[in-house]
Order: sequence, then structure tokens, then C-alpha cells
Amino acid sequence: MRKLIVFLSVFFFSITLLISLNCKKSPEKQAISLIKDAEEHYNKGNYDNAIFLYEKSLAIKPSKQALVGLANCYMKKDQWKDAVNIYKKFLKDNPKNYELILNIVDIYLKKAQIEDAIKGLKFYNEQGGSPKEIYYRIGLAYESKRMVDEAAFAFNKALELNQNDSISKQHLDTLKVIEKEIDEQIKLAQFYENLEQYKEASAQYIALINMKPFKIQFYDDLLRIYEKAYRKITDKETRKELTELIKIWKERKKDAEKGAKIMESLTEKEKEEALLSAMSFNDYIKSKLAEQEQQK
Repeated sequence: MRKLIVFLSVFFFSITLLISLNCKKSPEKQAISLIKDAEEHYNKGNYDNAIFLYEKSLAIKPSKQALVGLANCYMKKDQWKDAVNIYKKFLKDNPKNYELILNIVDIYLKKAQIEDAIKGLKFYNEQGGSPKEIYYRIGLAYESKRMVDEAAFAFNKALELNQNDSISKQHLDTLKVIEKEIDEQIKLAQFYENLEQYKEASAQYIALINMKPFKIQFYDDLLRIYEKAYRKITDKETRKELTELIKIWKERKKDAEKGAKIMESLTEKEKEEALLSAMSFNDYIKSKLAEQEQQK
């Protein structure tokens, strides 16, 4: 404890001395000097010290270098929300800083905040960012959601824009593995069905529908499960719930059948528009159907 007190006393004395010396310099030179000292502490892994110095620099003269350095410190301390907030604060006055937007997106992807990452990519696109940077990250986002169609389209677009993109090629191979895993999930659902474990079987089919919303067979399988459960169960309340679920999923199947037809006719440009607008193909098609209803 005594050693810690001595260390902190020496550190704050050094900082006070450093600031007093910097006061003799112009504000710009003071800020630059503090950034250099902060970088030294950062490189040594002294992130709290670096944060203190970056904040002092920002108080004297705001700069991208100090702001990014401060955010990087928070990332090293796994305080990623603080880092994102710092980036966003800077972006309010600098919305076309593409590097920082992508930094935020990459943080969200790393922390599995997928919807936030997709929204960030939409903002990046609206600010005129390069599609080359967008498609690879969109692919990552939908891969993590196991939405193979969107992910495959995005990675292939990334390859069109950069034929040397070996990482996108690797992820296309990963999607093949996911397709095999989906086949295994179908078998698992069938296994639960054979055991008459209908709750578990229905959960598997709902997950499969979320991944492949235009696969009509999955809706048929799910409805079959609910109907089997209805025949087996005698509890009136549960049967009432199942009746409602059957009604809901029959309607969803009708919508999926309409969507599947539109999906078949979607042009490449429309698929691009969907992904760049932060919409899955399913959401994009829903918006198209809604437009058709309004026009009637």
C-alpha cells in the first residue's frame, strides 16, 4: 500500500511538473507535447496515465490524434463503450471521417453488436464511404447471424471490388461450413420430432426460418410440429395457444411465399440497395410488399 501511495505521488508530481513546464509553451505545442507523453505511456501499457495526459491535451486543444489515442486507451482497458462514445463525439463535427466510422463498426463487430454494426455501415454509405470497405464488413455481420444468402452476396461483392481479397474468400468457405451445420440442425429438429419433443423441435425450425426466411419447407415443418403437439396435448389453455400459433405461422407462410417470388426476381442492384440500406433481403422484400399494399 505504501509503495502504491509513493508511486502515485511521484506520478502526479511528474505530471504537475510537466504541465507547469508546458504552460510556457503555446497551447498548440502544449497539446502536442502532452500527446507525445501520452503515447509513451500507452506504448508501455500505462493506459490510465495515458488517459490522463490525452484528456489534458484535449482540454487545451481538441485534436483527432488525442481523441483517437484516448479511445484506443479505453479499448485496451476493454471499456469499448467509452471508446465508441468518444468516436461518436468526434463524428458529430466530422461526419465524413471514414476511418473513425469504420473503427466504430469494427468495435461493434468484435463485440457482437451486429445491428449497431449494420447501422454504422449504413451511415458510412450515406456519407459516401467506399463500397470496398462496406461489403466485407456486411458479410461479417450477416455471417455472424448465420444469414448465408446475404453474407455470400456481400463477400462476393467484396471480391468483385478487390480480387486479391483473400479474407473474403476464406469467409465464403466458412459459409459452406455453416450450410452443413444448417443441414445438421434440420436433422436435430427431426430427431426432436421423432422423440415427440415438440417444443425443442419447433425452436429449431424457428431458428432455421430466421436464417432462411424464404425456405417454405421450414414453415411446413413447423406447422406440422404444432399440429402434432395440438393432437397430443389435452390442456385447453395450451391447445388455445397452439391454435393461435398455427394461425400466425400460416399467415407468415403466405407472406414468405410472396417474398420467395420477389426474391427470385431481385436484381443485383436491388440486393446491393438492400444491404447498403442496412436491410436484410427479407426486410427489403417486406418494404416492397408494404409499398405494393399502399399503392392498391
